Amino acid sequence: MTETDPNDFTDREKFILGDYRSKELSGSRVIANYDLAIGLISIVCVALFFSNGETAFAFVAYALVIGRLF
Repeated sequence: MTETDPNDFTDREKFILGDYRSKELSGSRVIANYDLAIGLISIVCVALFFSNGETAFAFVAYALVIGRLF
C-alpha cells in the first residue's frame, strides 16, 4: 500500500479547486455589494424625501427595496 494520504490533492487538482473557489467568493461579493448599493441608494432617497418633501423619492426607495426582495 502507498504511503500517500488519499485526501491530499495533486497540484493540478488544487489549481482547479482554487479556480472554482475564487469564482464562488467573487460571486458572493458581487451580490453583497449589489445589496449594499441598493440599501444605500434607498436610504439616500428616503433622506431626500424628508428634506425635499417629494413623494417620488419615497416611491423610488420603496420600489428599490421591493424590487430587490422579489
